[in-house]
This record gives sequence, structure tokens and C-alpha cells, in this order.
Amino acid sequence: MNNPNSHIDDHFHTRAIAQEFEDVPATRPAKEDWERIRELQGRDEARLHGEAAFIMQDFNATKRPFALFLRSFEVEAYNYLTPEDDAGKRKVLTTGAGPSRVELKLSTALAGRLKALSVANPAQLLTSRSSFPRLVLPNEGWEAVVQNVVAHAHFIVMDCSTLAPGVLRELEIIRAANRQNATIIVLSAPDDSSQDTLRQAAEILGAIAEKHPKPSKDNPEFAAFPRVAREDEIGFDHLDDSPLFADLLASATAAAAAAPPFDPVALAKGLSNEGVSLFNNQQYAQAMDLYQQAIVLRRYIDDRSGLLTSLVNIGTLYVDVGQPAQALPSFEEGLALARELNRSDDEALLTSYIGMTHKQLGKPDKAKQWLAAAYQLQTAHGEPQDVENTLGALSEVFEALQDGDGMISALGELRAYHRRRGDQSGELRDTLLLGRTYYLAGLLPQANQLFQEGVRLSVAVGDHERESLCREMLERIAVDPAKT
Repeated sequence: MNNPNSHIDDHFHTRAIAQEFEDVPATRPAKEDWERIRELQGRDEARLHGEAAFIMQDFNATKRPFALFLRSFEVEAYNYLTPEDDAGKRKVLTTGAGPSRVELKLSTALAGRLKALSVANPAQLLTSRSSFPRLVLPNEGWEAVVQNVVAHAHFIVMDCSTLAPGVLRELEIIRAANRQNATIIVLSAPDDSSQDTLRQAAEILGAIAEKHPKPSKDNPEFAAFPRVAREDEIGFDHLDDSPLFADLLASATAAAAAAPPFDPVALAKGLSNEGVSLFNNQQYAQAMDLYQQAIVLRRYIDDRSGLLTSLVNIGTLYVDVGQPAQALPSFEEGLALARELNRSDDEALLTSYIGMTHKQLGKPDKAKQWLAAAYQLQTAHGEPQDVENTLGALSEVFEALQDGDGMISALGELRAYHRRRGDQSGELRDTLLLGRTYYLAGLLPQANQLFQEGVRLSVAVGDHERESLCREMLERIAVDPAKT
């Protein structure tokens, strides 16, 4: 199960910059600045994705209408590769851009009237800005999401300045969904030379700049689309009078008025709870999908208490599927949030989870530090089962470190904890573990005493199986030649 946003850092543009830092030592001082820029971009990406996801969840819950804005990818972010050199390497040439004129005009026209969203590929996240919130889509699987959004958008506006492969595929998706009459295709104005300028700049720098045809109303690709116009033919400042937009805007206004209120807090809670049920049934992929939907909503509406729950859910799922490295960021963010919210019980639990995650990652020294800190917090704020888990894990870490004293100390602390609580069953389990530890260390008198105590506790709680085990160990010790 992979990080849902890993495609951003796996994009060739990001990889090329990372390779540049490796190949050209003179660039390395800029690495910290680049990483900071990526962090800021990541926050902006999450905000825009959250807003777009909120619009979609609102529609799913209430059928409140929204518009979809599609654009020609190459106009916003030209990414070209130079021919390979003798070492088989290529350079990436790219340029950044802001929203197109069509996007700016449309966002102004729809503001306060109708929510609209767009979609983004990894290149756009690195090189372009947007007026509309946008769903962040990976290179793989993006078509299914676009198909879903196309099917449910009240209307679609395509800013079409080039017939690039991605644009042609989107037109196919629209035709397959039979949404041609709900799609407005906006062609470039005669004075728009941005595509040619970008391509010429790339050619000057030695890149291979593939030229895509500039579309016109007569293109056969638009034959099934009744709403096609050039940018300069549309009065964006009075769309209600436009034959392209008027009827679509009127029906959207009526649908919005009929839509009930949207309760994102309740929806996120429902998604989270359904995810927990799937998790308990070991349907991990389905559970993660719902967890991710819930956390995106909770981030967007700043439901910090719910966000904490989602972070714990996601972290524990990664642990359960054997991906502790993926769990650690969720647990660490959750710990910081628990401290901000003054949630001492959650702080204690997450400190323990981080310790156990380091244990799974084969980092016993870090695990020991975190688990010891967790126990100190849990003595005041932890649930009994959590305390038992922490001290049990701590004893295993000491065992891995071959620290017998530490192991005995952890088990002794756990035994004392159960004794203070009057939990004789728990005390019995700890007594047997301590007895085993002393026995394996050759400390037979101490082991003998503990197994005698184990017999007493077994009788008290009616645990005949453990009583038999204790008596068997006492017999072994009685005939052991090392007994002193």
C-alpha cells in the first residue's frame, strides 16, 4: 500500500532536480531552498486538493451542482526533454505559468454563484498556479477519477489551445459519458501566441519540442460538441446572456437552491467509522480509501479532533499491513496535534506507537527511548491494555539489546502495575515471564520463587493451565544440577 501522494515526488521533473544536486556539486547549496519550496508547494497542493474534494463530497451528499474546468496541459507547463547524451542522460526543460486568461475570466464570472474545480497532474503541481481548486491525480489511474467528475459535473468548460494527447483523451471521456451538450469548448483567441512562444523557447534551449495542432471550430474532434467558441467571442462578464452558458447556469442555480445543507463533520465521521469496520475485516485498501477521504475533509474544515483520529487510523493501518515506515509520519503528526490539543491520553498512546514503530523498523535504541517515555505518560493517562503493550514491547526491546537488567526491570514494572490495580491475571502473566527470564539466565533460586508465586496466583484465578506450567517448571528446577 503506497503513499497516495508519492507520485508528486516520483515525477521526472522532481527526480531531475534531485539528480542535478548529485551530479553538480555547485548546486547543492540550493538543495535546502528547493526542499523548502517543495514543502510550501505541498501545503498549497493539500489545500487545493482539500477544497476540490470538499466540493465533490458536498455533491455526493447533497447533489449540489459544480462545474469542471479542463485545460490544455502544455500551455500551463511545457516539459521537454533534450536528446540523450553519451551517458544516456537527458535534461528537463520546463516553464512555469499562472492561470490562463480563460480560467481567470471564468473564475471571476462564477465566483459566489457556482463552485468549480479542476484536475492537476504532477507537472502542474510543480510549475503552475490555479484559480480553481484542483484534485491532485497521479499518472496512473487518473482517467477513472476524471470519468467520475465528468459524469457528475453540472457543466464542463475546456480551455482548448492545443490538441495534445491528454486533451484528445479528455474529449473521448466526455463523449463516452454523453456529456457533449454540457461541455463548452473555448478555443484560443487569434492573438494568443503563448503556445508558440513556449515551444520556441524550448527549441532555443535544445529541447525536442513536439508541435501539436492548434484547434479550430472545424476540427472533426469537435463535431459532436454543440458549444464551441473562441475566447474573444464569449462575454465572460455577462454569462447569463451567453447562448453557451445561459441555460446551464439557470439549471445549476435551481439545483443549488434545492440542495440541502451539507454537514462535513458528520460525513467525515461516517467515512472514518466505516473505514474502521473495513479495517477490522482486514479490507485494508478499502479502509485506507475511506480514511483518506475523511482526513482530506477534516484538514479542509480544520476538524482537529477528527484529524487526530484519522492520523491514528492511517498509522495503525500501515503498521498492520507491515509498512511501519509509512506509519511514522502519521504518528508523529498526530503526536504534535495531541500536544496542541492537550490530549494527554492520546499523547501517551502515540508516543508508545512511535516506539513500537521504531521497534518494527529495527531501531531498538530509538524504540527504547520512546517506549520508556510512553510509560511515564501512561502511568498517569494510559489505559491498562496500552500500559501492558508498552511495557511488554519495552521488555522485548531490552531482550533484543541483550540487556537482561533492562528486561527484568520492564517486566517487574509491569508486574507491579498489575498488582497495584489488583489484576491478578495480569500479574500472573508477568510472573511467568519473569520466571522464564530468570530461568534462562540460570538464576534458578529467583526463578523457583517466581514459579511458586505463579502457582499461588494460578489457584487464586482458577487458571489450571498456567498452574500446571508453573508446577512443571518447579519440577525442572528441582532436578536441575545447576540449582544452588
